[in-house]
Amino acid sequence: MKNTNTSADGIFLSSLFDTVKVRIQLSHEPLYEIVAKKNFLQYTGKKYQVRSRFGTFAIVASEKNRTSLTIEGSIPKFLTGQNLIGTEDLLTGTVELIDLVLLRAGILAAEAEKKRYREGTFQLLRVDYAKHVNCGTPKKARVFMTALRATVASTAYEYSAFNNETVYWGLFSNRRTLRAYNKGLEMEKHALGDKVYAATKLTREAQSMVRFELALRAEELARLNLRRASDWKVEVARELLEDFVKRLLPLDHKIPDVTGMDLLSPTLRDRLELWLRGCTDAFSRYPGSLSQARREVLLLTGIDIKNTLSHEEQKAHFQVLDEVMRAGWGYKCWQEKWEKLKAGKSKKP
Repeated sequence: MKNTNTSADGIFLSSLFDTVKVRIQLSHEPLYEIVAKKNFLQYTGKKYQVRSRFGTFAIVASEKNRTSLTIEGSIPKFLTGQNLIGTEDLLTGTVELIDLVLLRAGILAAEAEKKRYREGTFQLLRVDYAKHVNCGTPKKARVFMTALRATVASTAYEYSAFNNETVYWGLFSNRRTLRAYNKGLEMEKHALGDKVYAATKLTREAQSMVRFELALRAEELARLNLRRASDWKVEVARELLEDFVKRLLPLDHKIPDVTGMDLLSPTLRDRLELWLRGCTDAFSRYPGSLSQARREVLLLTGIDIKNTLSHEEQKAHFQVLDEVMRAGWGYKCWQEKWEKLKAGKSKKP
């Protein structure tokens, strides 16, 4: 990425921790008995979920003979009713989520149990970190998504897409998943409630945003030694997301241009000439390392021979991605708005 500043003049940016799943030590009654007390805990036939006053939900499950509890939910959605902006303080946000879920569910915690999880003594089973790329206009956001899909569809490992709107890498991985989607389209389908603070402004800003979201699950968190919230620093989350995105998008490479062919060896130049004429197996049909040939061609010409697009199409999409990422890739935590976001527009349940 060309722009990794924490802010940009006149550009709306946002980065935040979103969904977490935690395991806390807490002895409790059977959940079905708590449901009968008619708090905000309900059973759907498959799971127990707690409704926030914004209408969003968190999932709770009982474990180990009711001596521990897992809670899974979006920190910003449960606490504020939206997840376009939020907090990059994972520990505080997670504790606030646990406190409110227990309160809404009517699950009582002993003072020692409260002290334990409020000090950060709980286990992280999932952590999602997200940031938004500001594309400038709603139209440019749609163009950016088209370029993104076209650029990585034939080259990225474990790539998949949903309804031509959301793209995933590692969707079925039990370790980590990255997804990107048009945030404005998502918020059109799931409009913010009337209790959400600044709902109109947030909805308007979302129209030009593409969201990148990295989900890390228990196995990956254990590998990274990030199972405790106190181990997390915002720099760690940003670096993890940056590394994943950089491996997918060739933004640090040369802009695709056939003039760089003159710098290739005669053999590679001849094979690239065949590839440009439509011979898609021009490199794989001959002896030699395909991966090495790809690296050399990419370095000197910017053309990716593993991509099914023509070099003209690659160039056009690259220029869109490069332009947007230069101008709209950055980080901004809205911690100063956090209390107002949690308060919302109404004090009613």
